[in-house]
Amino acid sequence: MNSATLCQGQIRLRYGLVGLVVSLGLGLLSACDSPPLLDGSGTEGQPQLYSSGFELKILVGSALGHFCDDAIAAFNQTNPVLEDGSAFYATCEALGSGDVVSTILTQAEQLKSGSIQADDPVFPTLISVDGEIYHSQLNYRMEQLFPGQTYIPDITDAPLLASSPMVFMAQEDLAPGLQKTPSLFQSFVSAETHQDIDPESPPLTIHYVHTAPTRSNSGLQTLVTQFANVSGKRPEELTLDDVKSFTPQIQEIQQKITRYGTSTSSLAKSMAQNGPFWASVGSVYESSVI
Repeated sequence: MNSATLCQGQIRLRYGLVGLVVSLGLGLLSACDSPPLLDGSGTEGQPQLYSSGFELKILVGSALGHFCDDAIAAFNQTNPVLEDGSAFYATCEALGSGDVVSTILTQAEQLKSGSIQADDPVFPTLISVDGEIYHSQLNYRMEQLFPGQTYIPDITDAPLLASSPMVFMAQEDLAPGLQKTPSLFQSFVSAETHQDIDPESPPLTIHYVHTAPTRSNSGLQTLVTQFANVSGKRPEELTLDDVKSFTPQIQEIQQKITRYGTSTSSLAKSMAQNGPFWASVGSVYESSVI
C-alpha cells in the first residue's frame, strides 16, 4: 500500500482496483453556429477560454473533468479552425459516468422519436466514460435503440485516455490503521469505529462514503470490489449465487455509508472540505485525491 500526505491532511491508500477511463466516439455529431464567448466557466470551476465559431461539445466522466478543462483551455487559445477555415471552440462537461450514459440515452431516444434531429446542438461531439462496465451498458442500450448501428465503438476501438487506481481516502491520523488492514471491506462488516479496525486509531465512528453505483463508475467498481473482497474471489469469478450469499455482509458495509456522491471528483472535494465527521473514509480515484 502507498500513502502520502495531501492537502488538508488528506491521504491516499491504494487498493487493488483500477478504474479505467475509456474515450468513446459517438456518431451523433453536432455543429451549430454560436456567438463568440470571451470567457466561461468549465467543470468544477475551472476556466475554459472560448473563441468564436461553432461549439464542439465534450462530455466526460468526472475522472477526466480537470484534465479536460485544462486541455481545452489551452486548445481554445490556439483559435482552432477546420480545413475549410470554419472556426470552432471546444467545451467540457463532466458528470458521473452513469449520468453520462443516461444523458446520451435520453438524447438517443429523443432522436429515435423524432423530437430532435441528428444535428441538434444538444448532442456532444465526443464522449468518455470511466470504466468498461458503463461502456458496455451504453453500448448494449444503444444497440437496443438502433439495431445494426455501431454508434459506440468496442473497447478495443475506444482509445484509453487515462488510468487511475481506486483508493481509500482518509485523514492522516486515520490512515495508518487502515493501511495495516489487509482486508478493509471485511473489517467494515463488523467494525463500528476506526479503533475497532486498529487499536491505535482514534475512536471515531466510521463514516464511509462512495459514489452511487447507478450514477458513477467508481461507486459501481467499489460495489463489485466489496463483493470480491468479502467473498475472497476475483470479480470475474463471482457468480449469482455468490452475490446472493454475500449480500448480508455487503448490507452491513452499506449501512455505514452516510451519503452517496454523484461524481467521484465532487465527492473527494467534499471530503477534503468537510472533514472526518462528514466522511472519515471514502472510495475514490487516486487522481481525484491528488
